[in-house]
Amino acid sequence: MHVPPVPVPEKKHARAPGLFRTFLRSTFYIYFQAVEDIFSAIKECQLSLLQKVLATEGEGNDRFIGLLNALREVYEENRIFLKPLVIDYHSSSFSRAYRQMLKDALKRDGRFPEYPEDSPEYVILDSVMSGYIEMLLQLLDSGTVSMEEAFYFAYHTMEKGTKPALQKQFGIS
Repeated sequence: MHVPPVPVPEKKHARAPGLFRTFLRSTFYIYFQAVEDIFSAIKECQLSLLQKVLATEGEGNDRFIGLLNALREVYEENRIFLKPLVIDYHSSSFSRAYRQMLKDALKRDGRFPEYPEDSPEYVILDSVMSGYIEMLLQLLDSGTVSMEEAFYFAYHTMEKGTKPALQKQFGIS
């Protein structure tokens, strides 16, 4: 999260640190007047970071690996925010928006057609993508396997298992 820089007053005597703390606190409250303002700024910043990650270029394995590295970096640097907002609280509107952005990117990367939201194809595909996103987020949070391994598993499961099954059973390609 980016907070505008705060000018540091010069130390003139022993009481300066107390004045400095008061100055920082008063400046902080200029930017954030309520707890909701702080949370909104954090959420806005995290969605912006995710958008940048999803803009990773490339195709196929190269894109997945690039996306993986960028996603892991953002998660590690912002874990203090993302763990409670995305991993722990699935039902929050922020978590749903974050996961939806990931699902939409996965659908685009898988070159799936866009279906109307009320169609059976949309519901089936969205459910499958939800499973993939949940798996990747849990693996990212757990650290039990490398993200390269997690993405390798997800990519090849999608290409060799899920995509053919969706095509054959439901005509989703």
